[in-house]
Amino acid sequence: MFIYNFDLKYDSKSEIIGLARRLFKLGFNGGVYFWLNIQNGKMYIGSSLNLSKRLANYWETSPKCTSIIRSALLKYGHESFVLIVVFLNSVNKDQILALEQNALDTFKPVYNASPLASSPLGFKHSDEPRSGIGTP
Repeated sequence: MFIYNFDLKYDSKSEIIGLARRLFKLGFNGGVYFWLNIQNGKMYIGSSLNLSKRLANYWETSPKCTSIIRSALLKYGHESFVLIVVFLNSVNKDQILALEQNALDTFKPVYNASPLASSPLGFKHSDEPRSGIGTP
């Protein structure tokens, strides 16, 4: 396990993603991360089996990105957040989701839309909802 605390006033996106990629190559294939808003104390907790890819998504500014945490990142700016990442070595989806659920139960983060850890891995849209994806 490797825990890193990124202060986004000083640590850039490229530094964060670069470290995540290097650790991924060393076998730290997943982990749990915490976005903490230092202005209001609100938190978001997430997890991924590919942290470099997942964390990079939080810098996307596409209008289709409507999650609570992305809205907060856009409103307050990344520099108003601390990002804490727990990099884990040789873990699977179930182990990561169990750790994320434990963190959700412990911290009860405001920015999470659901109190339950879940993963979109393997999720398939039914034909009906899929037909509406991408239409305004």
